[in-house]
Amino acid sequence: MVLDTHPQIGGRIAASSSLRELVISRGRSGYVALYEYSPADNLIRIPGVRPQHEPGNPGE
Repeated sequence: MVLDTHPQIGGRIAASSSLRELVISRGRSGYVALYEYSPADNLIRIPGVRPQHEPGNPGE
């Protein structure tokens, strides 16, 4: 997985947040994974994954 080699690839959800979002393409749509990377522990925590075009999201 790309996070193994590039754990900071996803954009931060807010400047003051440690949470990041990674868009995972899959056909015409995809998924968004919410994750947090701890460089001190070399640990990636993924609290959730959702469809990219879930109803109620911006762009719908």
